[in-house]
Amino acid sequence: METQEITSVQKKKKRIRYYEEGKKDIRYRGPLSYRAFKILGWLCIIIAQVVVLMNLDMRIDPYAVEIFDRPATILNSISALSVPFLLMANFALILNASEGYHRQIIRYFLTFSGVAALSILLYLRYIVGAAEVLLGDRAMARTLLESTIVELLPTGYWAFNLFVDLFLCAVLMYFLNYRPKHVFTGKMVIVFRMFSLLPIGYELVTLILKILAIEKKITLPMLLFPFLPVKPPITFIVFLIMAFFIKFRERRFLKHGRSHEEYQAFLKTNRNSLHFSTFSGVLLAVAGTVDLLAAIVMVFYFVIKDPSLMQDFSQTFDKVYMLGFGRSATLLLISPLMLLFSYTRTHKNRLLDSFIPIVSIVIIVLVYLEGFFQFFQSIPIMIQNLIGMLR
Repeated sequence: METQEITSVQKKKKRIRYYEEGKKDIRYRGPLSYRAFKILGWLCIIIAQVVVLMNLDMRIDPYAVEIFDRPATILNSISALSVPFLLMANFALILNASEGYHRQIIRYFLTFSGVAALSILLYLRYIVGAAEVLLGDRAMARTLLESTIVELLPTGYWAFNLFVDLFLCAVLMYFLNYRPKHVFTGKMVIVFRMFSLLPIGYELVTLILKILAIEKKITLPMLLFPFLPVKPPITFIVFLIMAFFIKFRERRFLKHGRSHEEYQAFLKTNRNSLHFSTFSGVLLAVAGTVDLLAAIVMVFYFVIKDPSLMQDFSQTFDKVYMLGFGRSATLLLISPLMLLFSYTRTHKNRLLDSFIPIVSIVIIVLVYLEGFFQFFQSIPIMIQNLIGMLR
């Protein structure tokens, strides 16, 4: 009889929520840290540069299409994971309080503006300069270059500066979660939170510009390319949901009488790390599936609208892909890894983190040097092929 009473009491016992006191931490902590995701993210960036060279080779040499077409498609899908990996690494650093918002914003602003400045310098000084020498007129050289490059790019633009994405996401997280200590205090914090609309607005404006460029309604100037975000729309929506998920948990935690200091301590627990990883894994899987289904729906929409497109189904899918649908289906690949990820796992030696981007950039430079070397070696063969075609 006593055993039955104890069992009934245990069943009626309320389950302790994450925001209530007395919740013990768990022992499980995923083996993958922010550093692992950072390495994977930079590896994807390196792969992206290999894809750029492959696509360039296929545009110049038609015979290269048979060799590089399928590998380039596979590698391009893998390279799309660079931003999600790096964003997860940033989440880990912020949630574990090992790196502040200000430090991330400054670092990504410097890298974003540095890549943009270097790209503009290379374009105006060397590419336009070389064309000016050949044509004798700088304005004509720029016009010819812009029209030629836009024609070579299927989308009408080239978004390559992923530090734009990382900078915007860091700014968004800052305005959503940082607690101002001076001006925007008390009720004025709402004004501070409203500044989060700035990066969101930037994303929306650039998305509209991309769509108009794809539809050939406008021509984007090349000087704008370094300022375009890389990630597809679904990825940005996923990031927004994750940012609001963190904010919602904080508000719920504080609403139940807990302090901000207690919440900061809770963020460092393995339990919250597992909650975040589980939620992120499910969200990525749902987003990847929804994006894939949306791409299929869009393909059928275009086919129904114009039945002649059925003859070239792959071209129709390419059009849908350029509009941004289907690009986030690769999130399904990263979803299972989230259960092995833990933002609470840290490393004593942080010096290695600084070497990861440096080593990656060196590898990227070597990749481009090898690519251009192979290109110049193939010039005589390309000339012979051209002569043979003319004969």
